[in-house]
Amino acid sequence: MALMLRNLGFPAVCLHGQMSQPKRLGALTKFKSGQRDILVCTDVASRGLDIPAIVDVVINYDLPGHGKDYIHRVGRTARAGRAGKAIAMVTQYDVEVYQRLERLLGKQLPKYPLHGNTSSTDGND
Repeated sequence: MALMLRNLGFPAVCLHGQMSQPKRLGALTKFKSGQRDILVCTDVASRGLDIPAIVDVVINYDLPGHGKDYIHRVGRTARAGRAGKAIAMVTQYDVEVYQRLERLLGKQLPKYPLHGNTSSTDGND
């Protein structure tokens, strides 16, 4: 994902569990210093990392299975009195988890459906 974003001209860096500790720290330093505006990461960053209060948006490509993990992820935004947004990409396979999250939060979250077939594997190669 980070590579795709960089190829499209977005300053992104990745952070994942298969990286060595020095590479993780380097990626985090680039994000914190403003050299990179986008941090693409796996659950390795959902807890325990010192992510600065400059996060405007958290995008959940995959929904976590537990509500507390979701809250920790989206809690990276809207810190220090600032506004923030959390976006969850939900497929038909995620609906049950998404509904559990809504119940945990005690409110229905807004939905923005995508229309049309966005898959590149629709058989018209």
